[in-house]
Amino acid sequence: LTSTPVPGTPVGTKAFKIEALASSVKYSCSNPYNVSVEVGDTVKVQDTDTCEQDNSNDGLGFEPSLSSRDFVILLESSPAARKFIVSSKSRSFGSNSVQVISRQCSMEQTSDTVDHFDKGLSQAENTFVATANTAYYIIYEIEGDCGSGEVTIEAVDPPNSCLAPYDVNVGSSPTVVSNVDTCALENSIQGVAEGFDLGSNDFIVHLTQNPFPRTITVTTHGEGSFNTLLLVTTECASLNTSKSVVALDDKSGINKTSELTFFAEAQTSYFVIVEGINGTCGT
Repeated sequence: LTSTPVPGTPVGTKAFKIEALASSVKYSCSNPYNVSVEVGDTVKVQDTDTCEQDNSNDGLGFEPSLSSRDFVILLESSPAARKFIVSSKSRSFGSNSVQVISRQCSMEQTSDTVDHFDKGLSQAENTFVATANTAYYIIYEIEGDCGSGEVTIEAVDPPNSCLAPYDVNVGSSPTVVSNVDTCALENSIQGVAEGFDLGSNDFIVHLTQNPFPRTITVTTHGEGSFNTLLLVTTECASLNTSKSVVALDDKSGINKTSELTFFAEAQTSYFVIVEGINGTCGT
């Protein structure tokens, strides 16, 4: 295999073209082709000739079926959550690409562990947020056939996460951040803060700096019985430390919601993390 820079790549990003020169190698569930893709990277895995491969990933009840020969890529884990845009394209005229994104790879693939996409026109595409410290398989095949194709993997900042938080400039009037649905997000900050496990999906708000010190009150309003955890820190990282925790509240608000008040120093940024208790999510 060779990896070469892609000419014309925009400044500030990295892109590599990866060519599978040794086509006789079987890239399967037990021997996948490993790629490491961080935010800002674009990787193209080219010449993925499935005719040289076997069928190592399969399952019942999928349409199109997963019974064709496949080329298996392992997307390596990262300590930070990432948003991925993955697209597959067949070079065989009239052939449809089938793309599977899953945390497992086996002959017993199940519908609750897979995103299965077939766009037609020889293409398949999927956008998903990869959980921190979690690897994913990208399984490429051609529906009912085999042939040559390519898979493009692009990593960008996931929305409303530590890497791309929701910016808020708090003034004298209250600021409302609405339509917060943690079920549609991933867990971008992990660790333990004052005995609470930060393992749930989270929504990250960035309180921008202000030239004056302020006293700020933050309140959540969850729908139904959504039990929220509210955390204010001066850092946002996948492994948080107690030294950065400014304030934390579980259920001082109404109906298992959270409320806290803290003193914000001048010229200091703060992160407000909203998530559920014990792995729960909600709005």
